[in-house]
Amino acid sequence: MSSERRRGFTIVELLIVIVVIGVLASVTVVAYGSSTKGARLPAIVRHQSDNKSYRDVLYR
Repeated sequence: MSSERRRGFTIVELLIVIVVIGVLASVTVVAYGSSTKGARLPAIVRHQSDNKSYRDVLYR
């Protein structure tokens, strides 16, 4: 065997990187989910008012 050590990452370092990436991904998924839910609410309200006006026209 040669006396040179192989340079590289240890398992612990790789696991730490994977955990950090997982935490960052979960934070972005939660932030994205709450922003899309907030964006859908005005559209729902708008559609409800449209449906009410259509109902009023149909059932006069």
